[in-house]
Amino acid sequence: MSESLEPNRIAAEFLQANLEKMIDLGASTLRGTRDIIRTKLAGTYATYLSRLLDRHSKAKSFFVRSEPVPLYEFFVPLNLRTQRRILESPGAAEIAAASPFAVLIGTGGSGKSMVMRHILISSLRDKAKTPVFLELRHVDLETSLESALLNSLQSNGLDVDMGYFRRALEAGHFLILLDGFDELDRRRRTNMAKAIIRLSEEYPKNWLVLSSRPDPELEGWSAFTAFYIEPLNLTKAIELVERLDFDPEIRKRFISDLQSDLFMRHTSFLSNPLLLSIMLLTYQDTAHIPSKLSIFYNQAYESLFQKHDALKGGYQRQRQTALDIQDFARVFAAFSVRTYDRRQFTFSISSALETLDKCKEITNLEYSSKEYLADAQQAVCLLVEKGWISPSLTAHSRSTLLPDLSIHRLLNIKAN
Repeated sequence: MSESLEPNRIAAEFLQANLEKMIDLGASTLRGTRDIIRTKLAGTYATYLSRLLDRHSKAKSFFVRSEPVPLYEFFVPLNLRTQRRILESPGAAEIAAASPFAVLIGTGGSGKSMVMRHILISSLRDKAKTPVFLELRHVDLETSLESALLNSLQSNGLDVDMGYFRRALEAGHFLILLDGFDELDRRRRTNMAKAIIRLSEEYPKNWLVLSSRPDPELEGWSAFTAFYIEPLNLTKAIELVERLDFDPEIRKRFISDLQSDLFMRHTSFLSNPLLLSIMLLTYQDTAHIPSKLSIFYNQAYESLFQKHDALKGGYQRQRQTALDIQDFARVFAAFSVRTYDRRQFTFSISSALETLDKCKEITNLEYSSKEYLADAQQAVCLLVEKGWISPSLTAHSRSTLLPDLSIHRLLNIKAN
């Protein structure tokens, strides 16, 4: 698939190819003549598609956090594997041809959320089905899955009611993308699993893709096919490094080493997009990759603590706290363990500060929780704005510090 992305053209071509189907759907649920229905649906779908592409065709990456950049400037479409086949950088249509109900499975750092965006964009490019994207951790406990999907459509500008939505579901109008099943509290997973399975049974003509970390519960979903994200091979690893916004000379030397024996010696690290990116960051300081995982974790953390995100030009933001590198890690380890054990994937500023206050008791360290939180976000970059890297190295959790600011924990450094 071509990686040039023209959102306005993609939206216009999708609408042109599917408008008559939309009008047919609206004939039984919307009032007015066919021309009135055409005008209404053309306008509201144009708004929806434009907002959907604007939201999901750009993201902040590990190396570009100041502003969203086009997805394909830093994301390499990944291969997917089932028990029977390997799909080369598939889009929505290729996945649906193998199975209309798919579970996208990847371990920490594999890039599941960016693959989901890629699938969404491919559906629009192929003029296949109308995508609806839902992050499961944001679904209210009291809201049905159908209502949550309709809310997602409406919040992105699609002005239709439940009657139209159900008629469209019956007709197989949608590609339903459900991101982050593994991020749900385990007490919620059972009910959500039942709702997802019921949705696939009641509306079998739609395509449905669910993303998750490996979970034994998913194996019992007989109608769903598991698609595993394949590790990076050498070619894709090099392609990813070439796209990262990083010092060109260091990037060139790193690629040269990958092509010699570096990738072969450290495949378990370098085949993971998250670890590959952090290794490139570490490589800047050491010009080599350590052989032991514990050493790499330590060097990766040291690089983040000392270098910040503004690597070019040697800029380093002033930290607000006076904690040294080891004590800062001890606090962050306590923070990560407490929130991860509680399956806290989002929390307010007040909740984060409360947890950091508790960490003082655990670590016997004195610091300002407000200043520590600011440093963790801005100076050390253990908390980063949401981008293509979503999981952590040894544990995963996401956070919401402001109502519209989603951030991810990048590292979970264990205290010695």
